[in-house]
Amino acid sequence: MDRKYLRKSVGKTARDVFLYNLIMIAVATAVMVFNLNRALSQIQLDAASQIQGEEILGAGAASIIGVCAGLFYLTWRSKKKQLYPKIRMRNQEMTGVRFLQLFSLFMACQLLFQIGAVGAEGILNHWGYTLSAQVESASALSSTLGMFFYTAFVGPVAEEMVFRGFVLRSLQPLGKGLAILVSAVLFGVMHGNFIQGFFAIGVGFILGYVAVEYSMGWCVLMHILNNLVFSELLGKVIGRYSQGTQALVNFAVMGSFFVIALVTAVKKKEQIRNWWRQNRPAGRECLSALTTGWILLFFLLEFLTAFQGIQRI
Repeated sequence: MDRKYLRKSVGKTARDVFLYNLIMIAVATAVMVFNLNRALSQIQLDAASQIQGEEILGAGAASIIGVCAGLFYLTWRSKKKQLYPKIRMRNQEMTGVRFLQLFSLFMACQLLFQIGAVGAEGILNHWGYTLSAQVESASALSSTLGMFFYTAFVGPVAEEMVFRGFVLRSLQPLGKGLAILVSAVLFGVMHGNFIQGFFAIGVGFILGYVAVEYSMGWCVLMHILNNLVFSELLGKVIGRYSQGTQALVNFAVMGSFFVIALVTAVKKKEQIRNWWRQNRPAGRECLSALTTGWILLFFLLEFLTAFQGIQRI
């Protein structure tokens, strides 16, 4: 594949994702600043301090407005690139068993995320640092209706439209493997959180495979099921019990998915291996794709955000 064409294609897509992220953050921040100024002008400062920050800032509604503004930009870009037919494209039919297998692989990443968080925290603690703020941020439940709606529905739909829709379909002419790799890495880095980012990259590979071999709609369903059922609803149900009970229930749920994922990986190892042999990108192509200027700029800003989450004990 022509290296110049590859870098140009990846660079343009990364630029659009960077601008999407910038628009989303800028608009959401502006809305929260407006909400804060309005709240402080209507109530006493001491009364405002008794209200949760998300309530004053309207973080959920602000996030929804910010995402919509960013998606408006990507919708315009998708129209120019004529991506709509590709985004709506369906390939194989999904069966119930296949969905359970793929969703179990998705959920297995949750257990690996939890194990990785414990390991990373132990290593950093040895050097006098902690990642607890990032872990809490990644696993925190919503405290307002607006944030619940954003976390459970709007966020998953938007992220799938951006990364398995816009990014993946833009880059798919370069090869399935390369498109999945770039979309997964951008998806992980976008979180601005080291622990959550590695988990998101793993999930991004699974969702990317689902998008190219089945359809983006199944990616949306998996993402919503994770955020709504196994994060928000499960977290709120077991939150009334002791931490020991919460850990036991969580381990049982995630452990069950992990077992199904492990059995699937063993049974399908030849199919997985053959698919990767047919679609894997060359090492030079990966290096060229992940070192374009816009991707490096995106990486730099998100890594700076992630580093802020590492604190001294």
